[in-house]
Amino acid sequence: MTNRMTDSPLADHSIDPKSFTECGSPEEIAAAALGQGKQLVKKLEQVVSANPAVALGAAVATGLVLGWWVKRK
Repeated sequence: MTNRMTDSPLADHSIDPKSFTECGSPEEIAAAALGQGKQLVKKLEQVVSANPAVALGAAVATGLVLGWWVKRK
């Protein structure tokens, strides 16, 4: 599977996880968002690897709810 988080041109920068209000330019905002996204993905991967059955159950439940919601619309 391709790791799209590192395919970004901004991924080569050392990213300091700061809030968007501390950013001055659009490039800094994009770098901060990428850094926060990487942190979120890393935490999510740790939870899924620690609890694969719970993660699979949550994915199935989410799929069923979204399917029901789309069908109703």
